[in-house]
Amino acid sequence: MDAELILFAKTPVAGRVKTRLIPELGEQGAADFAEALIEESVRCATETWPGSVRLLAWPDPHHECFERIERRYGLTVSVQSEGNLGAKMFQALNDAYGRGVAGAIMGCDVPHCPPETYRTAHAFLTQGRAVIGPSADGGYYLVGINPPHPACFDRMDWGGKNVFDATLERAANAHIDLIVLQQLNDLDTLSDIEALRTTHPDLVGRLMNFA
Repeated sequence: MDAELILFAKTPVAGRVKTRLIPELGEQGAADFAEALIEESVRCATETWPGSVRLLAWPDPHHECFERIERRYGLTVSVQSEGNLGAKMFQALNDAYGRGVAGAIMGCDVPHCPPETYRTAHAFLTQGRAVIGPSADGGYYLVGINPPHPACFDRMDWGGKNVFDATLERAANAHIDLIVLQQLNDLDTLSDIEALRTTHPDLVGRLMNFA
């Protein structure tokens, strides 16, 4: 079974994305940063992921940002399903499984994800294994469970500090062996960005100077 990477992105509209950066960057600056994250995430994924890559956007897949990405990277950009984050992820993974591929969902907050992490996740998924990439804030940046089990996505405290631990527990109860990838830090605050600058100065430069 091949493995497909499904990127999740929120339309980069001023005032509605990266709200924790608004005090420092302003509404438009935070939206520009969100757009830069999407661009870098797509570039890294298409260059590194061994299988196919798709982008699911919400709420507007026809935003200029996504139309540009479609032209530049040859990606298919579709709209996410209705419902909360758990319902959207479950449906996306279920759709992939229905097409005969193992799906992995990844957010656009970790453009610094190392190439070996992409390759490791892909290799396990093609072997029929399940994977999860923990975030430093207690959530996760990547998950691939095929077929997806509803218990891993239903009634979860999305945005809370125990999402990763709760997912591991629910997966274990469902007899799903989740392989844990390396931990990464989502880029949500100015301190996150400054911490990344010490190891990836060129990447941070591109993100902060995006226009």
